[in-house]
Amino acid sequence: MKKEWIAALTIAVGVSGGLMVAPSINGQAATATLSDKIAPRVKATSNKKAVSKSKTEVIDIVLKSRNSTALSKYSYATVNPKSASYHQYLTPSAFGQKYGQTTQTLTTIKSYLKKHHLSYKVYGGNLVIRASGKVSNINKAFGVTLVKVKVKGKTYQTHTKKAKLPSSFKGKISAVLGLSSYGKYKSNLTTTAHATKGQLNTGQSTKPQKFAKAYQLDKLYEKGLTGKGQRIAILSFANFHPADAAYYWQKEGIPASQSNITRYNIDGGASWTGYNETTLDVEQAGSVAPDAALDVYLAPQTDTGMINALATIIAKNNAAQLTTSWGQSEGALLSAISQGAETSAYAKAFNALFQQAAVQGISTFAATGDNGAYDSILDNAGSYRTDKTVDFPADSAYVTALGGTTLPFSASYTLNGSKVKVNVKNERAWGSDYLYNRFDKSYYSNYQDRIDDYFAGGGGGFSRLNKTTPAFQRALIGQGVNTFAAVNLWQLSNETLTRTSKTTTTTGTGTGRNVPDLAFNADPNTGYDLYMSSAKKVGKSPKWYTSGGTSVVSPQVAAANAVMNSGLTTRIGYWNPQIYRLAQTKTSPFTPLTSKTDNTNLYYTGQPGKLYNQATGLGTANFETLFEQLK
Repeated sequence: MKKEWIAALTIAVGVSGGLMVAPSINGQAATATLSDKIAPRVKATSNKKAVSKSKTEVIDIVLKSRNSTALSKYSYATVNPKSASYHQYLTPSAFGQKYGQTTQTLTTIKSYLKKHHLSYKVYGGNLVIRASGKVSNINKAFGVTLVKVKVKGKTYQTHTKKAKLPSSFKGKISAVLGLSSYGKYKSNLTTTAHATKGQLNTGQSTKPQKFAKAYQLDKLYEKGLTGKGQRIAILSFANFHPADAAYYWQKEGIPASQSNITRYNIDGGASWTGYNETTLDVEQAGSVAPDAALDVYLAPQTDTGMINALATIIAKNNAAQLTTSWGQSEGALLSAISQGAETSAYAKAFNALFQQAAVQGISTFAATGDNGAYDSILDNAGSYRTDKTVDFPADSAYVTALGGTTLPFSASYTLNGSKVKVNVKNERAWGSDYLYNRFDKSYYSNYQDRIDDYFAGGGGGFSRLNKTTPAFQRALIGQGVNTFAAVNLWQLSNETLTRTSKTTTTTGTGTGRNVPDLAFNADPNTGYDLYMSSAKKVGKSPKWYTSGGTSVVSPQVAAANAVMNSGLTTRIGYWNPQIYRLAQTKTSPFTPLTSKTDNTNLYYTGQPGKLYNQATGLGTANFETLFEQLK
């Protein structure tokens, strides 16, 4: 059945913090130009209209962290059993004092905003200042004119001049977000909605308990661990009905309660576009950790919405695990950056917050995308659309990137009157290539259905935004990190992908952040139930679906973390250095999926004898063993 791909979040892109000091003019304070490339393109079009000066906008000033080298070392020290700083997590206040911007810097910026009649809020940790006010005041404060423009059929907000701030801010600002809007986030969720060639009747259970059983989390339930006393922060960009989750748990035999759910509206809250994503996140998190509190942060579909939701969660610091199933392909981001519609400091701005979460002991998880190695294939990504790319924010070194697998099954389908068997003998990387024979010989009435079927798989590859391979992965160079094995299923010609006439294999090397870190069942053909009613009225037009996608995995693993945390005296904290260290031990809790055959995410595949590959990362986890090794 058709896999519904929801493009739900429009981000407000920003300007970078590379500062060029300009001389003082007419005795006024010197200003610094925030270098961007938006203005030249805006000047080139006459189709622009000034944004109403009375309109209220939200702008985020993301500040650089101080003592960055020491901060990086401390993030690793908090999860190193041999360090004196092991599990010595910081509070947001302590983080601000050691690594956030100084009180003097904050006072200077706040005074400037106040002078221009902009209200402001500094989030705990001193890395984000939220400013809001009328467009007329924003224009004056940043030396811009906000306009609506239309370029190549796309309408978005930007500005006609390069943004400027006082030169005293030089070296303090990483990025300013909210002056412009361009890109899109998407939910990494697939559901079976109506018949297509990609669906099989595998005869598997679709109940949510399947996750715990498949990955030995049920052994922790037997020890009485169910997430009690834990909070799971779910960051999403669409509203949902808590009553749908309660009904789902009741019908599935899950002892979770609607009273576990609390909704928090960020910057006015979220729309209902993409509400199936939030519904799934809540249903799966509650199914895996039935006694955990579920704090759902609902943000508007803007970049500032995401920053402010993250900053709120991290400043509250009451949830030891954070999950988001929304993302954007690096191809779309790189395209926007190359056009001057996005800041080149985008990744750095978000990494600063994810790093703060890590040193506070918050474990952060994100989905890697559902288009295999071709994460940009469905996006407005220009020349990057056919490239092999990965997904943001799973590409951050401070986020545990969760890819997808397919569980073993046997099934069949009918093609041209003949019965064709499909047999997945072992758990493998999720990739729809096991049905390519069916797709190749089938007629498609529209392009979208063809793309949906051919390009379904767990995200993975090498980050282009985070170009340095993180230390925890460098320890596995020689064990699969920065090398790859691949299966050539597609040929690139003139920015067009076509099926290869003959499948071949290749090997090579890469650099940067390797994605994913781990992988779990995400194939909708071996997926999980999803229940939801109409967005207009709870209980109206209720429907059951079978869901898949790496969107399912992220809330499940965050909830598994809550289950483990409920049996520990301190937070597990930053996962990545710990899981890569444990993967190298003789009693590793991970099972690498190393086969080079029938194990591809549409390009990357297993590396026999290696601990890592870009299709499934370190592999799957045995949560019982992982818990024992983290105690």
